[in-house]
Amino acid sequence: MVVMDLIFPHHENETAQSSAACSESNVTYWVYNGFVTVTKLYHLLAPRHFLLGMHYRSPVNYSTSQIEIASDAIFYIYQTLKDAQEALAGFREKNKTNDSKASISQEVGKCIKNLRKEILTKMSDDLHTSTILNAALLEALRLINSSVERLKLKEKALMRAGLTEDDILIKIEERARARKVQEWGESDKIRTKLAALGIALMDVGKETIWRPCVPIQQENPVDPVQQEHADVPCVSTDKEQRPTHGSS
Repeated sequence: MVVMDLIFPHHENETAQSSAACSESNVTYWVYNGFVTVTKLYHLLAPRHFLLGMHYRSPVNYSTSQIEIASDAIFYIYQTLKDAQEALAGFREKNKTNDSKASISQEVGKCIKNLRKEILTKMSDDLHTSTILNAALLEALRLINSSVERLKLKEKALMRAGLTEDDILIKIEERARARKVQEWGESDKIRTKLAALGIALMDVGKETIWRPCVPIQQENPVDPVQQEHADVPCVSTDKEQRPTHGSS
């Protein structure tokens, strides 16, 4: 299909620009549609989302409600990206000053890998854009929103505890050194003190992470070794795997 305003040399320029930007591109087909007029009530990208939300060879059942849904979806995408950008602004500035490399969790890495795989698979299968928009992309957006919410909760927990992220990482390193030389009392003491401030340490595999929790109010101090195994909601219920004598 050719739109009325796409006259010579539009296509030739598109080919030149694409070839210059990506010399290895295998794109050989270009698809256009006619002019679409959208009322100001909806996002300007709503028609695109609406059309991409169904297979290009399927019948198009247009309705105002469908455009409203598509418009809401576009706003949801942009709002998610905006929230993520604001939440990560502080971390980006921090990485610029200390030249540290950001890391991602296994959950995020798996989500990124799955999204990439779905895009390549579905686009190669007769351009099934609807599956990408309504499944893999939504899953990624949900993960972004949940991650942003966790970051906000962490910021509140740090303010409440009067600590910084670096303070907690230092404590995690101190605890790791104590565990390495089997100083379990010191290890448990660090964990318990942080729990009292609303910071719960959790051992996940070989890594120790932290999460916000309800601060523990200890009226009657207990032995730190016992506290490590106490059934307290704030502290991870996973018992420490302490090596026995003779084990590595």
